[in-house]
Amino acid sequence: MKINDWVDCHIQAYRYSGGVTRILIPDNLKVGIIQNKKYEDSILNKSYQEMAD
Repeated sequence: MKINDWVDCHIQAYRYSGGVTRILIPDNLKVGIIQNKKYEDSILNKSYQEMAD
């Protein structure tokens, strides 16, 4: 899956439900998460981070 598809899936899901979540907890998909750190915040793909913000 490409990052554009990943972000678009989130946007379409939010449109379908009529809103957004207060907290976004992604899985560990490589396209969205660049580096997962156990005791620190994960490093997100820039496009994914912007969509979440």
